[in-house]
Amino acid sequence: MRRRYKTKLRFKQKKQIAIRFLIAVICGITILFLPQLWKKASHFAKNKLEFSKNISSISADFNQPDMDREIEREFSYLVGKAFNDESSAKIKTYFAQDKPFISDLSVKYNRFIGTLSISGKLEKPCAILEGEEKSYILSSGKIVRNSDFGDDFILVSCKDSCSFNSSFASFSKDLYSLSHKMGIEIDRILYDGKMKPLRIMLKDGSEILWGNYMFTREKIEKLIKVLKDSSSKIEGPVKADLRFFESGKIIVSKVK
Repeated sequence: MRRRYKTKLRFKQKKQIAIRFLIAVICGITILFLPQLWKKASHFAKNKLEFSKNISSISADFNQPDMDREIEREFSYLVGKAFNDESSAKIKTYFAQDKPFISDLSVKYNRFIGTLSISGKLEKPCAILEGEEKSYILSSGKIVRNSDFGDDFILVSCKDSCSFNSSFASFSKDLYSLSHKMGIEIDRILYDGKMKPLRIMLKDGSEILWGNYMFTREKIEKLIKVLKDSSSKIEGPVKADLRFFESGKIIVSKVK
């Protein structure tokens, strides 16, 4: 007759069972007291938020050190005051009126450390819009007034449908820069709306139907040659049509 023996658990197995039991007990206790812990944590967080309700510092980030310092000085009076909807509105109104060339404006308040962060993107002007009030066309196509960036930009004349996009702004900037480098004297851009041909007026009275915004350098190079050649055949200013430039055609005639 065989004898039965009870299998003895090894020490390692006993330890693992004990650890699992301890973890289960801790989890049970945690679940039991979780509501109270959450209540205390919420109360603590609320007290911290109340403690940091007032602004302790201003941080500006416009990727322009001079601008950053200017904005931090401008709103330094808010330090020590509570941040609320009114103070946020004042900041946004200031930028809308005094700094309309700032886009993607962000106003954020960190309640844990009390820092008011103001950031945005500084848009550069690409052209001057003709009119009684000096206005600029920014890189996004947005028109801004009440700002002075000087006069070193191409002039854009627009009577109706004066709505621009970033492509036009970039083209205006490139046209102005290239015309100076390549020696062609442009007086202004005549913009009659997105659906109408873009016209360029030269200082000698010649009118250029420009076409799309592509191949600006190539068009200027070809235009210089065409104008030089036509000067011996056509007296006075000419009208050059570059709308078929990509097909290898430029139509030149006398301005009527």
